[in-house]
Amino acid sequence: MTIDDKIKYIDDYKKAKNAATGSKYDANSNVTEKNLATLQCELGKKDLIDVNRRITCDYLTKLYGKETADAYLDDLKNHIIYRHDETALFPYCVSISLYPFLLHGLTNLGGSSLPPKHADSFMGGVINLIYLVAAQFAGAVSTPELLTYLDHFLRIDYGNDYMGHLDDNLEAFGNRRKTLRTKIEDMFQQFVYSVNQPAGARNYQSPFTNIAYFDRYYFENIFKDFVFPDGDQPCWESTSRLQKMFMEWFCEERTHALLTFPVETANILVKSTDHIDGDFPETLDRDINWDATQPKRDVNDYILRHMVRKADGRYYYYADADMADFICHMDAKGHCPFVYQSDSVDALASCCRLRNEIKDNVFSTSLGAGGIETGSKCVITANINRIVQNWDRDKDDYLTVRIGKSRYLLGKKASIAVYDRRTGKEEKQTAETVFGDVKNYAISDDAVKALSDCRLD
Repeated sequence: MTIDDKIKYIDDYKKAKNAATGSKYDANSNVTEKNLATLQCELGKKDLIDVNRRITCDYLTKLYGKETADAYLDDLKNHIIYRHDETALFPYCVSISLYPFLLHGLTNLGGSSLPPKHADSFMGGVINLIYLVAAQFAGAVSTPELLTYLDHFLRIDYGNDYMGHLDDNLEAFGNRRKTLRTKIEDMFQQFVYSVNQPAGARNYQSPFTNIAYFDRYYFENIFKDFVFPDGDQPCWESTSRLQKMFMEWFCEERTHALLTFPVETANILVKSTDHIDGDFPETLDRDINWDATQPKRDVNDYILRHMVRKADGRYYYYADADMADFICHMDAKGHCPFVYQSDSVDALASCCRLRNEIKDNVFSTSLGAGGIETGSKCVITANINRIVQNWDRDKDDYLTVRIGKSRYLLGKKASIAVYDRRTGKEEKQTAETVFGDVKNYAISDDAVKALSDCRLD
């Protein structure tokens, strides 16, 4: 955009009805207000898009050649793909551990806060931490350990049995009484309303915040060898009740205000068996995590109501019956967290699309790695609708061919390195020419390798 273009854009933005209609490039659904802060962000978007595309194309050219880099630009311009938050130089999203915060406070990030010692300072510090981290990322910041760590500080302040004293009075002044339940709910309120406020360092976006819930098996796998700096260890019994308390409070609070964050993900272990007769009910009754605060249910009734037989013939059920029932209870009330179901606790989800490998520190496609800590550099969405429509319109320009045991989808004008049996020379011909005269052309092994991206099966 030239200077004149930007001056005109300022005038147009002032007249726009809201931030979305006023945005010319990469409108953001997490921005609701239109003001000078959002205008300043909008002015630089086109320049940042150009910088991002230049950096990416230079790297693609270095790795794969100019043809691939040009194809990337062409797909962007023709809306075949969409790169999220292309108007930011930051990485996309991140899931962090709160343990360094317990050791150093915010000093490692340029802040002045020291490590928290009580529940109040922990919650206030976490909010500041999220804002500091979110200022350096275009997308989400996830703190999966939030409630586990909060439980630790609540046990420090109010004792290991604090969950049994929620309705005890903590303080009284005049006619005002504050119970421990009210105190904890005030912390919930402080956290939730803080992360839903616009952030100046994020162009007036609130920080996209994620938290996680764990069933008993996930909790024990993640925190089995974990020790807090003071020597304390995570406690499943109180953390489990704190998770439920937060979900119940959050569900009720959303009837009073529009609250987008935090985004919640529940991680639940699913087990399976190939039979439900014989001694299986007795084994299930012994192994399953029944809610200790409720009357024990009949295991055969649980099998009847909760087990599902899938196409593979096996019966599937939730290992932590209490957590699964509670999530269903919250769903029925209209509070619907994401649910990540896995047959192994070796992987967890802490966000809308990231899955962390806990056991093996490996990078699996775009899903992430490293236990609690993971993230993504950028996210690209394929426009399947546009791809299908283009294919239907241009299908006569393509060939489906078989080379060896595999099928390939090739443009008729695609250039292929071949051996001409008539002349005894190597040359390049179009796919349409080669497969229209297969008797006279032989495709080299190197050419087949080069076509790997076009392979259908």
